[in-house]
Amino acid sequence: CQYSAAFFGSQWYDRGALAAVFVAALFAVHPLHVESVAWVAERKDVLSAFFWMLTIGAYVRYVHHPGLPRYLAVLLAFILGLLAKPMLVSLPFVLLLLDYWPLRRFRFGQLSGLSRLIVEKVPLFIFSGVSALVTFLVQKNSEAVMSLEFLSAGMRLTNAFVSYAAYVVKAFWPTGLAIFYPHPGAWPIWQVVWSVLLVVGVTVCAVACIRRYPYCIVGWLWYLGTLIPVIGLVQVGSQSMADRYTYIPLIGLFIVVVWGVADLLRGWRYGRAVGVAVAAAALSALMVVTWFQVQRWRDSITIFTHALKVTEGNYLAHNNLGMALKEIDRPGQAKGHFRAAINIKPNYAPAYNNLGYLLTREGKTEEGMQFYLKALQIRADNVDVLFNLGETLASQGRIDEAIVSYREALRLKPESSVVHNNLAVALTKKGRLNEAASEYREALRLKPDHAGAHNNLAMVLADQGHLKEAITHFREA
Repeated sequence: CQYSAAFFGSQWYDRGALAAVFVAALFAVHPLHVESVAWVAERKDVLSAFFWMLTIGAYVRYVHHPGLPRYLAVLLAFILGLLAKPMLVSLPFVLLLLDYWPLRRFRFGQLSGLSRLIVEKVPLFIFSGVSALVTFLVQKNSEAVMSLEFLSAGMRLTNAFVSYAAYVVKAFWPTGLAIFYPHPGAWPIWQVVWSVLLVVGVTVCAVACIRRYPYCIVGWLWYLGTLIPVIGLVQVGSQSMADRYTYIPLIGLFIVVVWGVADLLRGWRYGRAVGVAVAAAALSALMVVTWFQVQRWRDSITIFTHALKVTEGNYLAHNNLGMALKEIDRPGQAKGHFRAAINIKPNYAPAYNNLGYLLTREGKTEEGMQFYLKALQIRADNVDVLFNLGETLASQGRIDEAIVSYREALRLKPESSVVHNNLAVALTKKGRLNEAASEYREALRLKPDHAGAHNNLAMVLADQGHLKEAITHFREA
């Protein structure tokens, strides 16, 4: 608000304050932000945004009264934000934008002043670089990063432009919001062209009015820059875009729009009244849309059913809806969604695994095993499939084959107490009691409150004559 007053003039302090409040209100109630708030797994978005704002607040204090303690406060808040979510890697870049407007620490074309401010932020850039590198390596090791073999550089670049444009459209017209937007691979050429024109056109306009309306370039580069880590140039997952990615970036668009409208109304006799009316109408409309969007996050069935209504070719929504239906004992409907997922994406292993699981539970063992084997053809290191296959083989009395499947699953995921327990059960059936006891003990080391493993180990110990220890495990179970 203080810098709004400085920019608009003291007589426009109220207008600048209202603009700042309106940006905050848009951030609070915009429908695109529902995913970050309603989805418990995305609590890190809200937490990292808190530290984002805290870092900016500490930075403004440091700018007003420079000193090492205040700079360390900036650094501490920034590091905590990175620990919450690496999305904050772009924050040092945003601080440079704020140095230009509204802090006015350097002017356009003054490279000496800019270089000094860059040096000032070197510790922040170092932590950003380390965080980005660690995140990339972790994602790559977990095979979440998609290689260029499956998604070329050209496809990633075109998706980035389409996503930038799509987020702008959804910011102004937030309809068709979904928990998952499947990546189409190649976008229609017309969509790519208009997206490029939009991004380039707005950028040119922002640069052209950089001296007179500096908030335009600051807000637009805030939007573009903060989306870079999640725009798909490094593809993590199989989505083309995600509502949660806009949690911080949309603030940049809000700054451009709100300060722009305030500037347009400046000097008009009824400007303030019109501005307040437009703001109230916009916020009211967004609150209604947000209310409906929140209702769609009531449970898994609701959110994935809605995703299927507003997207096409959404294999993941079909698969996850099938899993939700399976949980409430509606296997017929669940199988239909698993088959739909397979029809859309024939190499989607989780759907084969889930369909195989339901078929084996219905007694269609051979048919179910074929789906397990197909899933393993797609991805041989799928632990869930290997576990389910082992269970099915064991139920058929094919214990030796089940043991092989369980051991392969443990080779890939040695920390699974469930697999250790099931392997021990299979070894018990083969009379290999010492090996079984060892596996039960490992299962209990990983999960001390595994009642089944305590009970099973007790029975093995009793068979071996270790009655005192067996009684202990029976009591624990």
